[in-house]
Amino acid sequence: MIKLFLDYFEIVAAVLGFFYVLLEILQKSWMWYLLFFTSIAYFFVYAQNDIYAMMLMQIYNAVICVYGIIQWKKSKAKIRGDKEFVSQAGNKDNDVLAVRKLHPKMAAVSISVSVVVFVAMALVLKYFTNDANPWLDSLVTTLCMLATFYLSRQNIANWVVWIICNLVSVYFYYSLKMYPTTLLYVTYVFMAVWGLVHWKKKGILVD
Repeated sequence: MIKLFLDYFEIVAAVLGFFYVLLEILQKSWMWYLLFFTSIAYFFVYAQNDIYAMMLMQIYNAVICVYGIIQWKKSKAKIRGDKEFVSQAGNKDNDVLAVRKLHPKMAAVSISVSVVVFVAMALVLKYFTNDANPWLDSLVTTLCMLATFYLSRQNIANWVVWIICNLVSVYFYYSLKMYPTTLLYVTYVFMAVWGLVHWKKKGILVD
């Protein structure tokens, strides 16, 4: 009975995840609230499937939601106070995407930290848990953490990381027979490409 309930719960989580990414592409701040609830749902789904790194990442997501809300509010305030930006936006700042380029120093530090986290997490999961696939679980988790961090800062590079992450995730979840989540990540691949194109086309640099 519990297994059947969690199977349906996975479908609910996948649907929430779809709408979260849709709001992310359109850069609507409500996406952070939806991500919070999606993270709660997937915490239990991953726990049921012995995917411990991704399970714990949902806690990270809940925390980064608060950071993302604060950062996006600061960006919005900056937009409203920037006459040049308002002029480019046609006085419709709610309809224009604020984007930032990823600075080389930030890229170097964030990627270096991610590599360390990936290896450390994989080793812990391999030798101290019964994780279904410690290396892939750690890789997907680390990529998700990196992409979400970039997203919180409105770095357009978040979409590049998401594309890579989603492609790896499709194989990962399919191998675990998590079919609703697999389908979700197939959709995510195309949505991430759309997000990258949309942000490049509509986005205006705020740095």
